[in-house]
Amino acid sequence: MESGIKAVIKSVRMVAVTGATTELGGTVTGSSGFTLNDKAAVIEGDIVLYPDGKQSLVLAETNAVFRQQESDGKSHSFASTRTVIANGDKIITAGQNSLAIIEFVGHESGLYVLDDTEVQKLKQEGWL
Repeated sequence: MESGIKAVIKSVRMVAVTGATTELGGTVTGSSGFTLNDKAAVIEGDIVLYPDGKQSLVLAETNAVFRQQESDGKSHSFASTRTVIANGDKIITAGQNSLAIIEFVGHESGLYVLDDTEVQKLKQEGWL
């Protein structure tokens, strides 16, 4: 993440994987072919299971930076923290802490691999 360029961060969202959780206590199961630490990344349409047995679906990200292209030409957005669920819930923990979507003021978002020091710094600054 260090490059000598001092860009201003606008938002930080962690990419969600199997085990991500929601505000209402749901647990998300990822189904994409992309894995991180042996956990499948979550994409739109994946299932959220709640403690009472109810289920809901992960909704599409409108400004997705990270997408999975299918062989039939369809594209699915990857979910991240703050992604909305069909029942109005949203993802609050990603299930991992090393792959982030960072948006900078005046620049496009990008996908960044973070080390423990960078994660701690972002937490201290209130981004995570």
